[in-house]
Amino acid sequence: MGVCIKAGIARFLFIKAMDSIFKSEPEQKLIELCESTLHEHGYHIVDLDCMVTGNGLVRIFIDFCDLEHSRAVSHADCATVTRLLDPLIESSDLFCGKYNLEVSSPGLDRRLRKSSDFERFAGNHVKVRLVQKEETLGKEFTAELLGNRENDVLFKLPDREVCVPIAKIKRASLVMTGQPQLKRGSL
Repeated sequence: MGVCIKAGIARFLFIKAMDSIFKSEPEQKLIELCESTLHEHGYHIVDLDCMVTGNGLVRIFIDFCDLEHSRAVSHADCATVTRLLDPLIESSDLFCGKYNLEVSSPGLDRRLRKSSDFERFAGNHVKVRLVQKEETLGKEFTAELLGNRENDVLFKLPDREVCVPIAKIKRASLVMTGQPQLKRGSL
């Protein structure tokens, strides 16, 4: 038996594209600011974290635009992206003072952000954190990813299948099991 969680519309109005997990307004602005520059150089944003208060922090996870790329993201790639994005972020009005920029490869516990990510990594196990606690799921759960349907992400729990609106997901990341189902070039 499947369960669907309804999405509240008012909480997610500032997110332009509903094909992505929930992102705060500063995070969404950073994605919009940086994505075209990265695409011009063959990279894309897998996910990012942003803290604008105190000593600001921007943590960006990158990968190659070409999904069949034959090598993983290297330290040199991260340094290149840092040099590309630092002046761009510095000239924006997102931070009132200092901030730290961290650029990283997606890693084995790769985060999933876009609906295409949830389709690409179907069959893998994922750890999911929701924006808010749901009565039938709690705030966090681990499940097999089945894919996506329109703006819903489908998961298989031990006792049932559930679908969650993508905008209700705060973070989702791969969980490595004994039998990884990833193709070369997937990380």
